[in-house]
Amino acid sequence: TFKWDSPKCPGLLATYEHSAFIPKSHPERFVVFGGAQQDQNLNDVQVIDTDKYECSGPSVTGPTPSPRTCHGMAAVGDKLFVFGGGHKGADPVDDNQMHVYNAGL
Repeated sequence: TFKWDSPKCPGLLATYEHSAFIPKSHPERFVVFGGAQQDQNLNDVQVIDTDKYECSGPSVTGPTPSPRTCHGMAAVGDKLFVFGGGHKGADPVDDNQMHVYNAGL
């Protein structure tokens, strides 16, 4: 038998059209990138600890991708590869770059 639960996770931003993955080196966490809230697109990283039900926004260095939704995403090991996505509705983002986030650092 399976059961849903609704734990409190302080600090978690409610988003949609984001991407998420579980890093190989930290299987107790999942990482969420980008997406949107009602009034804006996002380019932040949220880390959710599934053991403690805590959410954090880690300090991220390097060139940050522009805010985006519905982007292509692939996860390999500890790396999240992000490409493309939407800027405003169906309008695509302005860059043609692959962005890589390394969650293993």
